[in-house]
Amino acid sequence: MRVDPYANTFPTNELPVALPELTDGAFPVAAYSSEAGTGRSPAVTWETLPEGTQSLLVTVFDPDAPVPGGFWHWIAVVPAGAGQLVAGASGQDMPEGSIELPNSFGVAGYVGPNPPQGTGVHGNVVAVTALSSAVHELPDVPSTAMLHASIIPATLARGTAVGTATAA
Repeated sequence: MRVDPYANTFPTNELPVALPELTDGAFPVAAYSSEAGTGRSPAVTWETLPEGTQSLLVTVFDPDAPVPGGFWHWIAVVPAGAGQLVAGASGQDMPEGSIELPNSFGVAGYVGPNPPQGTGVHGNVVAVTALSSAVHELPDVPSTAMLHASIIPATLARGTAVGTATAA
């Protein structure tokens, strides 16, 4: 991973995050991506949430994508009491009360990593941000950048884990 997209963000408490299904830290191509740009969202787990957590912002971002600003694979907001996210949750098994926002393709839901040929190894950053706001209290904003800016006052903790994807 060449860039840590969270290195310059508003400081917050650490929230341990894990991607239990990755093999040697890599997204399994067969399970998570396809030529059509769809895929099976990863299982995402986190440790004990800070007191006051009402929702979680879960994102998957590829800062190594060969486009300006990187590539957002998934943006979802989950109620804090919903528990961990199971593999394949996007689009069909999201916890009740969750919302999925448009990714870089402009489609709400998860799209798996499929790095273009010749671009090497991509570090896909999975972030979980604990928020003091409920899902329905988040502002309707025009971009992922504005979403991240708008949640600064509600951010209680954040954790990241990185899964790699290699270009064919």
